[in-house]
Amino acid sequence: MRQRYFSVTLFAICLTLIVGFSGQQNSKNGKELYEEHCQSCHMKMGKGFLKMYPPLTDTTWVGRDEKIVGNILNGLKGEIIVNGKTYDKEMPPMAYLTNEEIAAIINYIRKEIVGVEANISAKKVQQLRAG
Repeated sequence: MRQRYFSVTLFAICLTLIVGFSGQQNSKNGKELYEEHCQSCHMKMGKGFLKMYPPLTDTTWVGRDEKIVGNILNGLKGEIIVNGKTYDKEMPPMAYLTNEEIAAIINYIRKEIVGVEANISAKKVQQLRAG
């Protein structure tokens, strides 16, 4: 009886650890993902950096799902104009991010940096990635 109790307890502990760790890997929110993948160039409040990295406040760039998802997946190379200023620093592709991570980053940028409520779903990111 005692051995059975020990086995069941050990199984429960292992299961809790496995479920806990697997859940933690995907638990980053949009802010944390932005800080990890975007902030070093676009800065904490998305204002950009000098004439190297553009701000993320222009809704032409961040307001259209196709454009922002495409930029994250494929990166950017060459001259662009944002808020009337020219930028020419390359943005590397980040296609390694999951659909959920991309959606979380975009929703964070839109809500916290731009101040709009135009949410995007992971399903929409998947459709744009495939299309």
